[in-house]
Order: sequence, then structure tokens, then C-alpha cells
Amino acid sequence: MALHAFYVLMVAVSTLLCSSQCDLIPGAQTMQTGFDVVKGEFAYTPIFAWTFDLDYSWTNPQETDKVYSVPDQMYVVNNPFTEQQSSSHIFEDARSNQYYQAQNSGLSISEFQIGMFADSSATKSLRSTISQDRFGASTHLRTGAFNQVLTGDLGSFLNEDFRSEMNSLPEQIESDYDRLLYRSFLGRYGTHFATNVLFGGKVEMFTEMDTRLEDSFDSLALEQQLGIQFAMLSGGGDTASNNTALSSSFSTYSLSSIHLSGGNTSAYNPQDWNDWIHTVYYDPIPLNRQLAPISMLSDSPIISMNLRDQVDAYVAATALSYCAVDQCNNRGSCSSNGTSNPMESCECNPNFTGSNCTVPLVLEQQLYNIGPFCSYEYDLVSSCVAAPGDSILEVALFEYSGILREIVVVFDNETACGIGPGHEYQVETDGFYFDGPIQGLQVGCEHSYSCSFCSVTIHPYVSMIDFDYSQQQGGPSFIVPPEYEIVGLEAFWSENGSLISALGA
Repeated sequence: MALHAFYVLMVAVSTLLCSSQCDLIPGAQTMQTGFDVVKGEFAYTPIFAWTFDLDYSWTNPQETDKVYSVPDQMYVVNNPFTEQQSSSHIFEDARSNQYYQAQNSGLSISEFQIGMFADSSATKSLRSTISQDRFGASTHLRTGAFNQVLTGDLGSFLNEDFRSEMNSLPEQIESDYDRLLYRSFLGRYGTHFATNVLFGGKVEMFTEMDTRLEDSFDSLALEQQLGIQFAMLSGGGDTASNNTALSSSFSTYSLSSIHLSGGNTSAYNPQDWNDWIHTVYYDPIPLNRQLAPISMLSDSPIISMNLRDQVDAYVAATALSYCAVDQCNNRGSCSSNGTSNPMESCECNPNFTGSNCTVPLVLEQQLYNIGPFCSYEYDLVSSCVAAPGDSILEVALFEYSGILREIVVVFDNETACGIGPGHEYQVETDGFYFDGPIQGLQVGCEHSYSCSFCSVTIHPYVSMIDFDYSQQQGGPSFIVPPEYEIVGLEAFWSENGSLISALGA
């Protein structure tokens, strides 16, 4: 049975003679390969073999004397540049972002399984930032340059290596080796292929937000704040929004960064972003795609069925791996049914608790075993005796190179154990720089403590750096760089040496 692509659109190709003398239209090499719905990226080994017998060509609208060759198996549709409003997608967890990626890739929700896009760069980035206390949002402005659409009998232009490898797959899967052959095939060629891809460029802002913003903004107001922030940072959003002041609480409890994809990134200028838009035609990226399963390319019903089963097994195994490694943050074991309605639970290691094993447990006995708070790790606490009454103990847990580390700082009404009143400090985190007396220390807002000489605010989920404890111009300072990440914070008030309160991160 002949296999045909699903989408046929009006074409914007000409028959100007090109043959091999013209460069291949940008994006055609991407269309030639398969797509891995677990990794969320195109494969590198070609599935299709283009021919150029019909001398189709395409002229770049930005440079009319530049003509590209177009494969016989492809239609091209130009998309006029129109400045779009930015749109925001708020993600409470990495899973909701996976649904969003699946929809952009042409997968219906009925086809979606948890493992799909579980190993994509976007999902992994969200897993590293989203927690019980933080959620994320993606705000973007996308501009499409052109669609490339496959047409005709797909089986007639398969790459010979692909066809040969697919036909040599065993019809009977009886051993782990047989399963490995299928898994290796999918690893090289992908799980799906694209029949229609919109190529263009994208300016995207990723925002980390403290969950306290949900108390101040409903979803509509939050999207408005994200749009304003995007317009201010990118220059490509709704310019009228630039005249609207950002909420002070949104600025305090969020952190945004801009990323550019497609075109000449060096040409990007927030004041005149159209300079960058014009370069997108020369070096576009896939923005949206319509996908079809790779199994439909096989002439053998048995191999086709096996490929479907092995893709499902690959996706399900990734879902379980994602659950075990990421859902419990390497601090517990996780079980999942691997479906679109997961039942997941973490059994945490002895030192952690919480639904995702993110809350450290600091036992009372550990406090008494510490002894004097002196010469602790990195010498942050340098000359203290056992904690006096009316003191505040802070235990900050750091993860570095997979090892959990602990920093203890003691404050009381008179001294701050090596960091006294009037001493200068330096803290650098995620591009923000603070320099001043300790009374002014403010880095995020998770737990706040006050004493007679200071007001200290510490954020447990920011990227930190290297601790350098040294005397600089009359006072100790500590500077922190990115390989450190505070993963938890426990605070204890003690009165006459007895524990009266503990707060989890």
C-alpha cells in the first residue's frame, strides 16, 4: 500500500532551473531525518533520500536574487512576517510542559504518554528549577518564515540504508538482543518523522517564580505581568505594555532570562528586533511540526506492529526512569504506572521527607552532637562557643558534586559568630550583586529572621557559587559561584539550649 503524507498546502515553489547548482533550502536536512519524542529533538541519520529531477526552487523573500533548490518530495509555503503578541505558558511542574511540547509537535493528547519529551532539554531545565516553592513560565514570540510539507508516496523515496535496516529487523522478538536491535534502530532514526514543519525563529523568556506570587495574582494577572516583563526584556512584545509598571512583588519573587533561537543571534537588538527577524530565513529552526509514527514506513505489518510496541516500551521505560531519578530528586525510590494519568509516590531516604523528597530532616540529636559551632565547613563559623540562649541557628544544606554539605551559622543578640555588626559582605547570585553591611542582606525570601542588629533573608533555591571567607577592608566576606545550589534550609530557635521549632525547606 502506498504511503502518502497527510498535509498538502498551496506551494510557493518555482521551476527556475537550479539542479545541483543551488544551495538546498534551509531546513530540508532536518525534514530528512526522524524525530525522537522522548528526547524532543530530530535525529541525525536520514530516513528519506531527496531527488531534484523537477528542478523546484525557492527564492528567499529577503534576498530576491538568492535561489535555493527544493526536493521533489516537498512543498514550501511562505509565511509573511507579522509581529505577534507574546504568549505565556505557566508550568506548575515539568509534566505540564511536556504536554505543551507534545501539542507543538503535532501529537494529540490521546497519543501522549508520560515519557514523551521527558528527556528533552526544556523538561530537564524545568526539573532543575521547579520545586514545591517555585514554578515556571515560558513566554515567547515566534515568527514563522515558511512551512515545508512532504507529499507523494513516502515509501518511494526512503533512504536505502534506512530501508535495509528496517527490513532486517526480526519479526519475532524472543530475546533481549532482539529488543536491543529495535531500540538501536529507534535511537538512530527516531520514533516518528515530520510531515509538515513550520520553520522560523523564536525569542523566549523563561521565568522562575516563587509560589507566593499565586497569592497575589490570578492566572490572567500573572500572564499580564509576564507579558510586560517580556516586552521590557526582548523589545519584541506588545510595546504598549512597556508603559505599564511591573508589580514590585512580581519583580521581587521572579527571575527571568531571555533566549534567542534561529537566525543570526548577533543581529538581535531589543530596540530593533526586526533586524534579527530578517536573518531567520537563512538559518531557521523548527517551531511546530506534524508527526507520524515511524512504524508506518514499514511494508511488513509485523515489523510495523513491533516498532509501535517498542516505541511504547521506550517511552514507558523513560517515564519510569524519570520518576525514579527526578521525581524523587535522587533521594528516594519512586513508582509510576507510566500512563497519562500517573500514580506516582516517593519512598524517601531516611534523611529526607516531602512528596518529592526535597525537605531535609535534621534530627534533634544531630544538634547536640555538633558541639561547639566552631571551625565548621569552609570556616564560615570561626570563633564561637556552644549556642547561647536566645539565639537563632541556621542550617543551610548544599549539594555539590552529588554530596550533601551543611553550613551552620549562629546569630544571637550580641554577635554573629564571625560575622559581626558593621562587617561588609558580598553575595553574588544569578547575575544580581549585593554589597553592603550585613544589616542589608536580602537574597530572595523563603525564611526571614531578625535580631537586634540585623534582618536576614535567605532563599534556599537559588544558584550559589564558591565560598571564599577572607578579611577584606576590615571585615570578612563570602562570595558564592554557580556550582553550589542551596537545596534545603532548616532553621531552629533555641531557648536555653532546647529546640522549640523547626521549619522545613
